[in-house]
Order: sequence, then C-alpha cells, then structure tokens
Amino acid sequence: MNQGSGVKTTFRAEVAEFYELSLWVRPDDCPGCTTPAPLRVSVGGNVVSLPVEEGWTHQKVEFFTSRSLNTLELFNPASPSDYKRYTIDEVVIQKLTGAILTARLLPVVTIEGTIGAKYQIQSATTLTAPMWTTLTNLTLSNSPTLFIDTSGLGRFRIYRAVRVPLVE
Repeated sequence: MNQGSGVKTTFRAEVAEFYELSLWVRPDDCPGCTTPAPLRVSVGGNVVSLPVEEGWTHQKVEFFTSRSLNTLELFNPASPSDYKRYTIDEVVIQKLTGAILTARLLPVVTIEGTIGAKYQIQSATTLTAPMWTTLTNLTLSNSPTLFIDTSGLGRFRIYRAVRVPLVE
C-alpha cells in the first residue's frame, strides 16, 4: 500500500464476541528513507496504529464486536517526504475462545482448636436440626484452619466442628 492508500472490506461476525485480527506487515526497507507513519488499522469500531518495525512482523489486534456486519480498514497515512509503502500478507480474522469465568461466593469456615486434634466439620439447616451432615474430617495442623465448603452452593447452612476422640 502506498502512502495515502488503504484497503477496506466488510466481514460478518457474531455479535458480542471477541475476535483477533492477525496479519504480517513489512514497511519498505529503503536505506536512507525516513521511517513511514504507523499503519492504521480500523476493525470492529476500534482504531489502532501498528508499531513500525523493520522486516516482516506478525501483528495482532484483539477486538469486541457490537454488530454482525463489521468493517476492516488498513490505511497507510501520509508520511513526510518520499513514498512510504507497506506490504501486507496473511490477513486473518478469527473468533477467540477464552476461559469462562464464574464468580461464586463460597462459605469459609474458620476452625480454632487444638493442633493435632481431629475434628468433624458438620452442617445443618437449623441449630435445632436432629441430624447434622458430616462434610469432612480433618486434623488441625495449625490453628486457625480454614475450610471452604464447595458442596453446598446456593444452600443455607449452619456449621459446627465436633472434636473426635482419639482411639487408643
């Protein structure tokens, strides 16, 4: 692309998804020429300028789509003096697959007791419940010790620690 010129196209994408534009870019390697202005990339409503580096470089731009029909524009802005050109190859737009994050509030029970003693961590729905459920058995290696209850998500629970006598 000569200075002041560009390439513009449209592409379809899923709305509200993350995508990545990747391309290979090489500015003219004219010894004695001034460095060209950074290549301007407009994609999915975002505008960025790619850093100018010698030789072929693999550049990536991540963006978020807000509509199904999007525009990609690669533009070589005017540079001082000389003709400044970019060569572009392997332009690819692909949907990014990322981790799915879920935030959950988990109950953390703090047990303070005798180090080396064995305790049952139990739960029930009321203080006067006739039956308590044993969630785990643990021997205190330090006091206090934290127990995270991952089994009762979304349930109301009351907890207690019951010391288990040592069997001789």
